[in-house]
Amino acid sequence: MRNVSIVAVIAVLLLPLVSAIDRQNSAEGNCPVSVSPNTECNTEGLHCNYDYKWLGCSESELSCEPFTMCSCEQDMNQDVVWRCARRSVLNCPDPRDDHPYGPDWRGPPSDRLQSCPAPAPARPSEPGTCQRADKEQCQENEYCVWMSRTSNTGEEDSACLEKTDKNGQCTFFRERDSCRTTTGCNWIGGECAVAPKHGECHKLKKVGDCRRAGCLAKREPVRPGSQRKRIRCYGMWEYKMLQECVGTEGPECRKGIKTEFGDAYRIKLVKPHQVKPQNRPTRKFQGNIELYVDENKIVTKTQFK
Repeated sequence: MRNVSIVAVIAVLLLPLVSAIDRQNSAEGNCPVSVSPNTECNTEGLHCNYDYKWLGCSESELSCEPFTMCSCEQDMNQDVVWRCARRSVLNCPDPRDDHPYGPDWRGPPSDRLQSCPAPAPARPSEPGTCQRADKEQCQENEYCVWMSRTSNTGEEDSACLEKTDKNGQCTFFRERDSCRTTTGCNWIGGECAVAPKHGECHKLKKVGDCRRAGCLAKREPVRPGSQRKRIRCYGMWEYKMLQECVGTEGPECRKGIKTEFGDAYRIKLVKPHQVKPQNRPTRKFQGNIELYVDENKIVTKTQFK
């Protein structure tokens, strides 16, 4: 028998945060084309697989598996970064002539493995699944949300919508009060619509322009202690959420913001030793939200940057 080594694979997790090597990307369309370990990421809890290759000791065992598994997680400094693990390969115990690479192929190193196409991420639900669901089915589906409203005549109406369909959720309401109490919505131009993000609101300088756009206008001191005030225009729901964050745990606050606004903002926990003198909001919003925390990781102040 010829001295032929044929590749098998075992998983060696270099980082404990990646707990399963065979899971699919956890969110449809959310994984970047590529990632670099220990670089900043925006969707905590997102798992992405890369570098797919054919593995197996025989044709019947052949499977297309990822060699690199990455997870968007908090590191020891509570920064949210990509943590990645790589598979390690070992030789198969016995040579087999039916191996798809041929009997003369000698296995490792892993860069000699043949690449294969990554599987397409599964859809969370087929189009129309939520719309066809009754209340019980809707509430059991993690991708759907049950909406209810009461008209001026007292008649009740309801519908099941996709959680990602924020526009549909807002236009479902036809009354101002119900609209303004629905997260992500605001009453704009006589109808319920998706509230603009802070990045859009921040550019507006006049009270009237700010309010007509569906943003929140606040009259604040030009600088701490100053008697002079100027108008600052905020995204209504971002401002509300940041106000509610004060007094809560920083990591939980950051997670809540990411859940609601996705990758819209880069969120940083600022520890006491990182606070700079006279740190105040910048005139030009750069897409950052800073959460100032004390020694116990409790939020003491929030700021758009």
